[in-house]
Amino acid sequence: MPHKNTTDRKAYFKDYRARNPDKIAEHNRRAQLKRKYGITPEEYDSLAESQGHRCAICRTDNPGGGPTRRGYWHVDHDHGTGAIRGLLCMDCNVGLGRLGDSVEGLERALAYLRSANGGHPAE
Repeated sequence: MPHKNTTDRKAYFKDYRARNPDKIAEHNRRAQLKRKYGITPEEYDSLAESQGHRCAICRTDNPGGGPTRRGYWHVDHDHGTGAIRGLLCMDCNVGLGRLGDSVEGLERALAYLRSANGGHPAE
């Protein structure tokens, strides 16, 4: 980098980011996967491949989440151990979170659906 003073350096990086949005996005993705989950993009891609590029719960092929997600699946992980469980679409990830990421929460939801539908879950 040829700039020694702070003002020139800031201008240089601002211009670089504007000219290279894909490089910046890939750098940020790589850093986030490593920081938050301890995996590389290649490991993420391998997990997606092993799931057939579908949500591990509902099996949709649409990760959801709008344009800022760039078509990436949510990395579902155990918040206590950090262990990765799989890749989820936005709806399933939010659903699990709202049920407390717990088997008990899911069992209560299932019991509710069964009782409200004559013993059979809604289809």
